[in-house]
Amino acid sequence: MSSLIVTEHDVRRVKAPPATDTWQPFPHAVLLDELEQARAKANQAVSHKRYELSKDGQQFFGAWVFDANSADNSQPQVSIGFRNSINKSLSVGITAGTHIMVCSNMAFSGDWIQFRKHTRNVLVDLHTFVGRAFEVAFSRAANMVGWQQNLDTIDISPNDWKILTYDAIKYGVVAPSKLDQIFSHRGQLTLGIWFNIITNVLSQRSLIHTEDSFANLMFMVREYLNPDDFI
Repeated sequence: MSSLIVTEHDVRRVKAPPATDTWQPFPHAVLLDELEQARAKANQAVSHKRYELSKDGQQFFGAWVFDANSADNSQPQVSIGFRNSINKSLSVGITAGTHIMVCSNMAFSGDWIQFRKHTRNVLVDLHTFVGRAFEVAFSRAANMVGWQQNLDTIDISPNDWKILTYDAIKYGVVAPSKLDQIFSHRGQLTLGIWFNIITNVLSQRSLIHTEDSFANLMFMVREYLNPDDFI
């Protein structure tokens, strides 16, 4: 399904269909309002927002990047991703992420904190669930920043660079057409540099369509770091 990068006004214009006895969809704007309340309660400032809608408006994906303590735009910053649907295709959810401002790289943990399906009384529970999910996602994202920075300290061989890249194609993280872009890097080879190149490739695609790619990427890196955990 195709998607479009849109403004917050576009997101707020999307209406939800009528509820039934067992299914209670709500406008994407309701999720934004609840997230804004959770952000204000946590006293966190947002420096960048990105929103995408499927062409029919029924699926919504957003990402917020939070102000960094450091002025170094080459370092990862905390971000969260969130989603909603009004056609039963997705449960509402939040995921942890990072963002590197200087190259517009985004990376997400790939595991969704799916805190609520659109069942009866969802709007009654939504405020509490969004608040809790925001706290968990923000905490995970902060940990992910440190994890990603640590990747820069791990040197890898040219052969490992090649193996990781072809595994990324095998697992559907990137397309074979991106090989030249990945192999064009010259200089020091670290797991962090490879990870940033791959996330840069992914950031050129729609966020709505990269959920599985991010999940597979994170699996690959964790398997590389701790192969015994995957035997």
